[in-house]
Amino acid sequence: MGIANIGLNVGQIDSPDPTFTVGTRGAVDSTTGSGVGVKEYLYVKLTASTAYTVGQVVLIDADGVALPSTITLTAPGQAAGRQIGIVVTASASTTAARYAWVQIYGETMILANDTAALNTPLQATANAGEVDDPATAGTEELCGVFLTTTATSDAAFPGFVTYPYVGRTY
Repeated sequence: MGIANIGLNVGQIDSPDPTFTVGTRGAVDSTTGSGVGVKEYLYVKLTASTAYTVGQVVLIDADGVALPSTITLTAPGQAAGRQIGIVVTASASTTAARYAWVQIYGETMILANDTAALNTPLQATANAGEVDDPATAGTEELCGVFLTTTATSDAAFPGFVTYPYVGRTY
């Protein structure tokens, strides 16, 4: 499937029906505005009864359903090779089906632990959607996800994603 700016609104949450087919990819070139370049997004289904926060790392299954990552969900043998996205629009927990765009390429904000260092490999933590630099043996690397500044609190910090996925075990 090609990439195009198809009138996507990355801040839009669709419910109960999707506006696009789950798995659709779209890109926005924002070099004329903020100077950050191309950002690419993937249209996913959000799980019911789960709240989503800007910057959360989500695991995307084969059906296009996104769930905030945790150290349990990325345990060895659980998610190797699974695609990852970054939440760009917050969404409260609800029982209705929801659909949204997650970022898969470009500058973004990434939810990080207060000790996560810039430009180091990252892993999931016990906190939903949060990343940290590796400290726990047996966890999986989140490939293609980098902070561009060291985290100083449990919050979202500037980073970059390049078609991220769950990788090797530490």
